[in-house]
Amino acid sequence: MAKVRNVCKLTDEQEEKISAFLQRDENTFMYDLKHRDHMNKSRNAAKFVELGGELGLSPDLAKQVYKSIRTQFAKFIIPKSGAKGDVNMTHRRQQLVDRFQFLKVHVHRKVNKRPLASVSIPN
Repeated sequence: MAKVRNVCKLTDEQEEKISAFLQRDENTFMYDLKHRDHMNKSRNAAKFVELGGELGLSPDLAKQVYKSIRTQFAKFIIPKSGAKGDVNMTHRRQQLVDRFQFLKVHVHRKVNKRPLASVSIPN
């Protein structure tokens, strides 16, 4: 059975609210990987309830929207390995990058931890 996806189109006003919400000092733990409360599930859940209330969304949908924005932002600022030139920056993409620029220092490319090849050396 296919997974049901929630679709949520955000207005510019809602995106601005998300940006302002995340930039508040008490909410930096949501995206700052070095913050001691970053992995605190109950605190994160409470903040998604709060964010959902401000946006008029359920907490689960608020969490999904946040993760989607963060992923889009990362894809736009971190070029794919071997990619030539810039990502095609439409007005919409540039607007998102400008609005969430504060996330830039917290977004990193995942490092592949697998070895490239295993080599056996004959005796």
